[in-house]
Amino acid sequence: MKLQYQKESFIAKEYWGTAFARFFPVMFAQRCPVCLEAGIFKNYFELREACPVCHSQFERDKGSAILSAAISYFAVMVIGLLIAIPMILTYGFFEGITFVLVGIILALIFLLHRPVKGLYIWTMWCFGFVYPDR
Repeated sequence: MKLQYQKESFIAKEYWGTAFARFFPVMFAQRCPVCLEAGIFKNYFELREACPVCHSQFERDKGSAILSAAISYFAVMVIGLLIAIPMILTYGFFEGITFVLVGIILALIFLLHRPVKGLYIWTMWCFGFVYPDR
């Protein structure tokens, strides 16, 4: 089924199969949710304004992707706590634990940044905010 470009919400029942089929390519491969051909990032941190293939805008309002930063921060803190608590209970407060935990949190920030932005773009596409401008 070829998905038609439209500005209405993709929440309609017949689109859920398409939405879930595009979840992993958008979240983990960081592909455009509309065409699945081009990447959504210029570089590791910077999101493209629009897809170079289908011309879908990823951010309608400047700064709207700030929500993904909040989601990423929350995920990093939760995962960091899930790692820190067992580590402290097992090894105690050893010398250098601060450096270990800061290193883990920084690694999580770098590892989760792109998938969380992909999740954000996929969600915006599902609700009809990412579509080609013609």
